[in-house]
Amino acid sequence: MRVSPASALQRADKPASKLPPCIPKINSFNRTHECWLESITFTFFKGTTPIGTNEVFFFQYIALVSNSARWAEEDEVVATIPAGETAPITAHLSASCGADCTAHAHLTGVLKTGLKGSVSYSTNVGTNAKIETPTHYSLVYDSPGFIPLSIARWNSPWKYRCDNGLALTGTGCIVPMFIPTLDISRGTYGAAAAMIAWAQKNLDGHWGLKGKNPLRRLRNPKEGTPDDNRKVICRRQWKPGPLWHAGSVTMKDSCDEFPFAATYESGAMPPDPVASGAQCAQVKAEQTSDAGDDPARLWNNVVVTGTFSPHDKCVRGHIPITLNVDLGQKAYQGLINSDRLIDRDPFWVAVTS
Repeated sequence: MRVSPASALQRADKPASKLPPCIPKINSFNRTHECWLESITFTFFKGTTPIGTNEVFFFQYIALVSNSARWAEEDEVVATIPAGETAPITAHLSASCGADCTAHAHLTGVLKTGLKGSVSYSTNVGTNAKIETPTHYSLVYDSPGFIPLSIARWNSPWKYRCDNGLALTGTGCIVPMFIPTLDISRGTYGAAAAMIAWAQKNLDGHWGLKGKNPLRRLRNPKEGTPDDNRKVICRRQWKPGPLWHAGSVTMKDSCDEFPFAATYESGAMPPDPVASGAQCAQVKAEQTSDAGDDPARLWNNVVVTGTFSPHDKCVRGHIPITLNVDLGQKAYQGLINSDRLIDRDPFWVAVTS
């Protein structure tokens, strides 16, 4: 009896039977989930002559947790395709995930449709450290009347990463191959979001625009700090404007910048940094309503001040302070937390209505 494990990710003849639900969908992944089919073909022999096969399809679903050192996997035999002379196959699944990672598999029995199991995971990755690994699977099996014991081996198709303190305090795990998107709503962040949309459309950098030029989180003091970048862009040759008044709202002016100060794409970062924010394209918030108390509605657009070049390395804006601060502290920081962005992790920025 011989076995040949092979991924069913691209198989045109994978089983059409109804599969269990998973996120985002079968044979795909996102930042915290992996879901795929794996097929193993068992070949039965008499002497050296093959007399039958049984192809077994496994549904496998890993659900990581971005703020925990523990996560889990579901496994299920969703189809078997026997041909010729075969016999029942009894199997036991084992799993491992490298140093500082522990996997305990729970799947034993006859390989037939409906057999279910699971894998429980944990990591003890050290402080300010990370691990990146796939799951390594081994299936010990036996079939009476044939070669008594063999092992099938395969890996999960995508690696996952766990860190402790590199993204934020504590431990969590994600799929690093997936580039997350920071969704910025003009309905929530008004002119601060409009400034990003203007830069993505009008400047050659297209920073954060999906498919163009992702931003990368800056969290390495040896490379530079967000505050260093803010000093260049927002404290050199910068003078606050008058208070913003509209509807029932009055608030301070603030200096906003894009790309974000906490990214490697900031205009103040090497290899060709600007000397000050005065070298960025300049915009300011535009009042779009005179009623109510919603800053995002009162100032929902930006206008260019002076002239700009599509080759400008950044944009600097006069933006009502609440819109500016909320975008950075709620939206960007929220993405860092939910998707565990560590130093140099890429992400997209999508401005919505």
